[in-house]
Amino acid sequence: MMLKNTPYRWLAYMVGWFIFESFVGYSKRYDLTQESFTVFILISLLVNSICSYRLGKEKGKIAGGIIFIIGLVVCILIAFFIFAMALGVGMMH
Repeated sequence: MMLKNTPYRWLAYMVGWFIFESFVGYSKRYDLTQESFTVFILISLLVNSICSYRLGKEKGKIAGGIIFIIGLVVCILIAFFIFAMALGVGMMH
């Protein structure tokens, strides 16, 4: 029996990436640099672009565009919260 792949698996890949990115950013909050934030943002944009393109290919261009914008906002929020957390830890020491 073969399982049919759904287009929503790309959403699961994006959510998985955001969880992984948050975990890595949280665990490395003491030694984060500006370069690491830039690398996280660029990799997130790449993952977001690939997943939203694939979703748009399977569900329609409008769905892909909406998911890209939502993913971009989530990516920026994750980066902001990791930066704020690192800034708070830096101010305590």
